[in-house]
Amino acid sequence: MVSLRVLAETLMAAMALSLGLPRDYFEATFANKPHIRMKIINYPPMTDPEEVKRMPFGVGEHKDYGFLSLLMQDDVGGLQAMDGNGEWIDAVPIPGTFVVNTGEMFEICTGGYYVATYHRAVNSSPERGRISIPYFFNPRLDSEILPIKLPDSLKFERKLKDVPSDPNNSLYSVYGANAFKGLSRSHMDVTRRHYPDQVQQS
Repeated sequence: MVSLRVLAETLMAAMALSLGLPRDYFEATFANKPHIRMKIINYPPMTDPEEVKRMPFGVGEHKDYGFLSLLMQDDVGGLQAMDGNGEWIDAVPIPGTFVVNTGEMFEICTGGYYVATYHRAVNSSPERGRISIPYFFNPRLDSEILPIKLPDSLKFERKLKDVPSDPNNSLYSVYGANAFKGLSRSHMDVTRRHYPDQVQQS
């Protein structure tokens, strides 16, 4: 976990520099209390072709809701990401590497300069299960994320209106609110049981 945090902090410094900002620009956003999550996900093999037709995805298309996600995947494959043309491409496993996704809050922070990664997992192997280990490095829960003023010299390759968006997915400027929304959508049964008044709002 310590090594992953060092890697995440190094990437955040590199992203700050890429935006023409001081390398320590984002440190205050985390302020020694980043919201870190890590989990191990098992996608069991699906040997029944009819079952694969009913559930072609291990997880459907979505964006992570924070700043930065580091993903270690095994050699089974199945992870896909959407490219700039709206096409799904395979994130082919490369030994010794991580897949790096940017999330919704970083998209808000950069005014759409960095776009959150649409991704999904396809059930691609009937013989073998798939293991995925994501590490999420996100701001303090009480951090308010607002668009930053980017340098005029920074070349913007797209207009903000061209950034893909989901009208059914409200984004909140306070990271904790956005995190709760994302978690409640991922775990609807838990939300209904413990936060029934939040189901429709999330």
